[in-house]
Amino acid sequence: RDDLPITVFDVCPTLAEIIAEIRIAVMRDKARLVIVDYIQIVDGEKKDGREREVAEIGRSLKLLAQNLQITIIGLTQVNDDGLVRESRALKQHCDQMLQIFVNPDDDTIRRVRIQKNRGGKRYVSCDFKFIGENFSFVEKGEVDDTPPEDPKRKAKRLRSRSPALKSP
Repeated sequence: RDDLPITVFDVCPTLAEIIAEIRIAVMRDKARLVIVDYIQIVDGEKKDGREREVAEIGRSLKLLAQNLQITIIGLTQVNDDGLVRESRALKQHCDQMLQIFVNPDDDTIRRVRIQKNRGGKRYVSCDFKFIGENFSFVEKGEVDDTPPEDPKRKAKRLRSRSPALKSP
């Protein structure tokens, strides 16, 4: 569509350069959505280790999005356990976190799951069929895979509620 221009900046090695390019795209092109692919390859200000540097990159992008009133999607790698690589702070800074899983029985199926949703539902999933020839997805439908709450944790949570919130 002509009303949805796409601009690709493929040479932005530093956080400062990415922020400058985003500001230009917002002012010149009225950009409302920015995708950073991917956060772990961005060079930030050198901190006391890579974890803090990546955390600062995530924090800076969140503040920029709030300041410019735009949406920034930051892609990130996860380790084998599904945890964000190099900085847990990225998950803390984000408002929503979606994770994409490959179906082990059928590698053409991808499950997108809401892992974090500040102010909304979590653990809602939707399956998509991945069409590799043209790198597109077709929605297959929503899947309810909310993890069951651990009975001990639920009991502890209910005991810790204030008396005004307890049901009679």
